[in-house]
Amino acid sequence: MKVSTHALTAHLAALAQAWDDTIVDQPGMLLQLIGDLAAVQRRIDALRVAVAGELADLSAAHRGGEAMARRAGHARPGSYLAELWQISVAEATRLCEVGLATRQRTALDGALLPARYPAVGEAIAAGSVGVEAAVVIVRELDLAAPFCSTEARAAGERLLVEHAPGSTSS
Repeated sequence: MKVSTHALTAHLAALAQAWDDTIVDQPGMLLQLIGDLAAVQRRIDALRVAVAGELADLSAAHRGGEAMARRAGHARPGSYLAELWQISVAEATRLCEVGLATRQRTALDGALLPARYPAVGEAIAAGSVGVEAAVVIVRELDLAAPFCSTEARAAGERLLVEHAPGSTSS
């Protein structure tokens, strides 16, 4: 997913101006602004998950001294991300976990492997599932994985994504 930060900044400025222009007596405009803000937040959340997954991958233990978080003096990518974004370590760790679970992986021979949970990744990118729901889905699928087949896990993933709290899909 390619997102221009300049475009996001411009959209945020336009939304801020819309807020400044909104009069309390115009509930339709307020509701439109609320919906627009939610859409922008979902896009930002999708980008945050993707960036966190990239940071977590570049900070993986197999990279040793070249691991990005380690080079910055952090044992784990979640603590590094928490420092960079000024969020809690718990929130940053959740973003890293979902990011890793929803991104393509690289095999030892360099071949690209599919994401562990591609349906979750697609739903986050589309804005149809929020980060909080994705965290729960990934956690529960990881817990179930040792006890079910790959096909059953994929079916469960699709079902959980479809029925996720706050899902905008039907």
